[in-house]
Amino acid sequence: MSSFIGGSPFAMVRDISEGYILLSAPKLKRFSIQDLQRLREELEKVTRTMRGQMPDSSDTAKLQSHQRKLMRLVSASRVVQQEMTAKPRRG
Repeated sequence: MSSFIGGSPFAMVRDISEGYILLSAPKLKRFSIQDLQRLREELEKVTRTMRGQMPDSSDTAKLQSHQRKLMRLVSASRVVQQEMTAKPRRG
């Protein structure tokens, strides 16, 4: 059984970017180091892709939505990184 919410790392990252999932340390406790690594890699890949696709600067609503999604992805990446750092100490 997959530990990823949504079934795959990509689906989970998509839901994070849309705001359906908010990551926290307790949600990530059941993830193995390998799962956290896969999730972090997917977060980085999607973040890079989104940074390369800037919406038209005259469309304020799309620009704000794009920035919110990026902010969610960067924040989730930090939470995953912190959990990966703390996991070996927990055992």
